[in-house]
Amino acid sequence: MMFTKTGGKQHDHGIHAFHFGADGKLYFNFGNAAKQLCDKDGNIITDKAGNEVRANRQPYQEGMVFRCDLDGSNVETLGWNFRNNWEVASDSFGALWQSDNDDDGNRGVRINYVMEFGNFGYKDELTGAGWNQQRVGWEEEIPLRHWHLNDPGVVPNLLQTGAGSPTGIIVYEGDLLPEVFRGQVIHCDAGPNVVRAYPAKKSGAGYEAETVDILKGDGDRWFRPSDVVAAPDGSLIVADWYDPGVGGHGMGDLDRGRLFRVAPPAVPYRVPKLDFSTVEGAAQALGNANLEARYLAWQKLHAAGETAIPALKKLWESDNPRLRARAFWLLAKIPGKGADFVNLALKDSDADLRVAAVRAARQLGMDLHAVVAGLAADPAPEVRRECAIALAHDTTPEAAALWAKLAAQHAAGDRWYLEALGIGMRAQPEACFKAWRAAVGEAALQSGAGKDIVWRSRVPEAMPLLVAYAKAAPDAAARGRYLRAFDFMPDGDARRAALIDLLVAGAGQDASQYAMQKLGKIDLHSSPELKAAVAKQIDATRGTAPYVETVALFDLKDETAGLEKIVEASNEASDLRAAAAKVLLDWGKAGDFLAKIRAGDAERAKGLLALMPKIQNGGALEVLKAAVLDAKLPNEIRHAAIESCRDFRNAEVFLANLAIRQQIPEGFTPALTHFLHASRDGQIREAAAKHLPLPEGAGGEKLPPLAELAKRKGNADSGKAMFAKGTCITCHRVAGQGIEFGPDLSEIGGKLAREDMFRAILDPGAAISHGFATVEVNAKNGDSAVGYVVSDTDDTLSIKIPGGLVRDFKKADLKSHNELPISLMPAGLEKILTAQELVDLVAYLETLGRQK
Repeated sequence: MMFTKTGGKQHDHGIHAFHFGADGKLYFNFGNAAKQLCDKDGNIITDKAGNEVRANRQPYQEGMVFRCDLDGSNVETLGWNFRNNWEVASDSFGALWQSDNDDDGNRGVRINYVMEFGNFGYKDELTGAGWNQQRVGWEEEIPLRHWHLNDPGVVPNLLQTGAGSPTGIIVYEGDLLPEVFRGQVIHCDAGPNVVRAYPAKKSGAGYEAETVDILKGDGDRWFRPSDVVAAPDGSLIVADWYDPGVGGHGMGDLDRGRLFRVAPPAVPYRVPKLDFSTVEGAAQALGNANLEARYLAWQKLHAAGETAIPALKKLWESDNPRLRARAFWLLAKIPGKGADFVNLALKDSDADLRVAAVRAARQLGMDLHAVVAGLAADPAPEVRRECAIALAHDTTPEAAALWAKLAAQHAAGDRWYLEALGIGMRAQPEACFKAWRAAVGEAALQSGAGKDIVWRSRVPEAMPLLVAYAKAAPDAAARGRYLRAFDFMPDGDARRAALIDLLVAGAGQDASQYAMQKLGKIDLHSSPELKAAVAKQIDATRGTAPYVETVALFDLKDETAGLEKIVEASNEASDLRAAAAKVLLDWGKAGDFLAKIRAGDAERAKGLLALMPKIQNGGALEVLKAAVLDAKLPNEIRHAAIESCRDFRNAEVFLANLAIRQQIPEGFTPALTHFLHASRDGQIREAAAKHLPLPEGAGGEKLPPLAELAKRKGNADSGKAMFAKGTCITCHRVAGQGIEFGPDLSEIGGKLAREDMFRAILDPGAAISHGFATVEVNAKNGDSAVGYVVSDTDDTLSIKIPGGLVRDFKKADLKSHNELPISLMPAGLEKILTAQELVDLVAYLETLGRQK
């Protein structure tokens, strides 16, 4: 037993595979269902950086990557804030590579070069907020927004691969396959049924890559590649999980699986003879493509100690840099000889070997000041990147001076190098920043490289510079980058002064709005300048969302007429009208809304009622209750009030209680019956079944077995129409159309086979995608909601409810928060659709995301 109590038991977001590295260490990871790492006795592990390995943002959260000795000791946390990093692969130089899965439906699957000690951006680093919680300066494209790539302190992605369910990964270091695959990452993606390589080339201090397909399941949608390895002869062996679907713990086939071998034509499978009994034989086996062969060779050579040096030196003199790197790691781990071989490698002409030498110096506990000083002017940015990372936990003045020398060589726009600098200054940011500023001079602060470092630095001294950059920014997009940096600056007088400067200086409407948000409810009477700045913002934004936000923030009740004008501008249920109405209802204006509903204009009344589910506060509930029960209102408006209770849990509970207490208004039983049976809330549907059974004859034909359904031919055009006019589009988006609530289905045809689509529709609770688990939230004031968590910070729980609305609950105001064992997608679609309509719907879904 090595590790226990990680969390995520029997969960595909739990702990994943172990790999043996060329340095003699073990590498492994876990996804975000795991919460901690404990030793064999159940004690929480404190890693070599001095941090407990917990997902609690101190500093780690979500998925993590680890390195340890073969017995599980000396644990290091090498990267964190992944969603479901399935497996980590290391190459001979010690570089780490892995994939990460996005929240389903966001086309954000990524491949990462794991820069050690890096934050990889799935959740907000400081608050834990979800990626879809609005923030200043975020990316327009959701796949990029998904990883907080606009945040200072997030390591960039190597590659975005779209939709998928990424699984096993290796670095192929054999020579049997064609040149394009040698030394490259090879990866399985079970969702789109593909095994790919990602040929990478250096770019600045990092990499850029492309994709090359190796195996594709276009002819067999059940091809689910789950792992790939290099065989001893250099061919690939691919494991095929073989299933109609993937994800959500659902399995359609429990019995079958396949192995594939990938090799050049006419190359039979022959395992070479490997001799691990002698040093010479082990040295030869160290060159094998197969990781097990290299592990056995490493163990023999490491145990041989100094007697292995002659054989290893022969490998060191090879013209294959990866083979040289494997020999180097063994030489460096010979007791008493490590420093000699590290110093030799530090002077090597190959930059990758110099990188490996820096990594080895860290593992051996060598004098890193001397190592970094010797390489601080290295011409290869990747070598200087490793030097910066080597300073990550160093608090000495010498380290700050070395960091400043490395920072002075930053090239504008090289995000890899910039984030390595950010990691390197983590232990003493202010000392590093001061040393750099003194070294480069004031003029350098206006260069692109200088602005990058200020943006990344997170020190009080940088804040006046950020204000100046924001003022001089040519547009809102450029300004947003600097505004976002303020979120990571330390609280205190310097931050407050900088925000007030932003607000008063009028750097732009976006900057003023941002400053007001962050300053909070300041006393406008305390400063004529502040009062004038807010008044200017009110006048400049009148009739817009920022105007409503400002009025609400400062409780400006003298702007009531301005809010009413927005609400009365149309009858559309727009977000802007709802925001303005919410403020008015928060101010106790429910009576005014009811007066307008009762005034006699039916379209106006229905337009106001349609806003209530977008608001969901006490005032909105008061309006809906009164409208449903008001016998003087026309039935048309009362029916509209019932429909406006949809997806507003407290309003639906109110309607259910009418049924339970037999207080349904006369003539409204049929409407309430169908309304409550169609609720997405399982408890509401249970109440309806008990107190308002569906009329006899409802339910339609009996469906044939799933196997027969899967054989039927459907009409995709009819299915598309069914999707649009049915309930599907009220929860799912396709190609930008529909409501963003459940997973985006734009790529579903590239993920699920036909059989699994039927299962997902007919039994939605059987396989619930991770992140879409149903939760019920009950507040102390009686408010409640059912949905799924989109953000969970220290202070706030944000729930996305049916209809796509996100509701924020202050944790201090909550009475309970429970996960429910049901899907938010209601079962029983077979009661609405005929068998053929269901087949047509699946035929349409199969077309989504399929490569032409």
